[in-house]
Amino acid sequence: MINNFLVNDRLSLLIKIFIFAILLEPLLFFYLAPGFQLSRILQFLFIFIVFLTLMKVIIDKQNPIFIGEPFFNNPFLVVFFFIIPISFFSGFYSDNLFIELNIFQANDYSNSDFKSFVFFESLNEVLILIYYFTFFYYFTYILLSNRNSLDYFFRLFKFLFLLHLFLGYTDLLISFGGFDLIPRHLYDGINVGNRFHGIAGEPRQAGVFLAFGLSVLYLESVYNSSRMNPFWLVFTIPAIFLTLSFTSIISFLIFLVLLFPIFIIYINKKPLILLVISFITALTTYIVFQIPRVDDYINVFISLLDILERNKDLPYLIRVQLGEVYPLYDQLIAMKEGNLIQLLFGSGIGSSAINNYSYVDTIDALGNPNSQLVRSIYESGLLGTLIFILIFYWPILRLKNTNFETKINFYIATSLVLAFSLGVRSSSIFIYFGLMCSIIFNNFIKTSNE
Repeated sequence: MINNFLVNDRLSLLIKIFIFAILLEPLLFFYLAPGFQLSRILQFLFIFIVFLTLMKVIIDKQNPIFIGEPFFNNPFLVVFFFIIPISFFSGFYSDNLFIELNIFQANDYSNSDFKSFVFFESLNEVLILIYYFTFFYYFTYILLSNRNSLDYFFRLFKFLFLLHLFLGYTDLLISFGGFDLIPRHLYDGINVGNRFHGIAGEPRQAGVFLAFGLSVLYLESVYNSSRMNPFWLVFTIPAIFLTLSFTSIISFLIFLVLLFPIFIIYINKKPLILLVISFITALTTYIVFQIPRVDDYINVFISLLDILERNKDLPYLIRVQLGEVYPLYDQLIAMKEGNLIQLLFGSGIGSSAINNYSYVDTIDALGNPNSQLVRSIYESGLLGTLIFILIFYWPILRLKNTNFETKINFYIATSLVLAFSLGVRSSSIFIYFGLMCSIIFNNFIKTSNE
């Protein structure tokens, strides 16, 4: 059986390849050439071996067993995939899936070519989303389901994460002396300046990997029935802020929004803890907003709506964020016009690239926003975004025989990696999600009665 081949008591080479493939995915330093990432090579190798194994099972006239529980046991995941075709209908209804090409855009595409591009762009983005849920969530849940595989995963992860911190801090320190130890990618040699980035690529991607790391380390502490080592917090949290990434700042604000239900719970249960948390949050927020780079963005975004509506020249800080600006602006227009269908269901997966091209008629503008939250709000709408977010909290709602503190900690850890993965698109939340589901549903949590 195919699942017996993949999941067994002895850790096979195939599972080791898979673990390396998912752990190297967020480490964008390991780009060997443009579009040629080391983790993708390992993913292709894994899929190829699985495909050959499946073919052998079929040729031998065996019945392959596919475990469907990870997909169908999560109602929010099922509903989200039902919303996808509704969002495309909404995009067609709102006339957002095709634009009348102006004289400049006509130099890039003919009408028929552009329609083909829109179709294949949308199809490609849907397939990528399915791939993320399948490879990084489903296979992680299925393959990391015993102590052999989980022990190997956590050992390798801690080594890579510690290496990331050590090289990141070392690179940051010597950068002030004019030396660059670690480039953005292995192949390009591009320096990112006096900012923490380690082996995660750009500083914004380093922020995601650092948040992902803290959340995974919490899962390891639950798995080992131990307390998380404070060492990780002491060295990881400052590194997040030392990325000096505006995306990380936005991600931190998203994190605070996701924590709002906890604030409501603690109002009644533990008001003193709420007071301490609120003070720390307020102090951290104040310090963050004192960073000159953040202050510049705030001043520009305050006047952004007026700039867009009056069609004024865009400031530099807006021009470098155009991919994020126009999809949100278009949703604001939909709200003003009372287009609730677009507001709730979006315009279809992949449509944000078309939206950007409609506002900026150069081929370079034909791209997706970096922010997954912005993409989701425009492509899946407010309702679709809410459903998408709830997907990752469903396992916590299923926790049984677990004390209140553990559930809250699970919620915080999930919110952390989710917030940073919404700030910039990343596979990290899917890997974390699969790992969390494996630990919860394979009974690796010590119950409150034990």
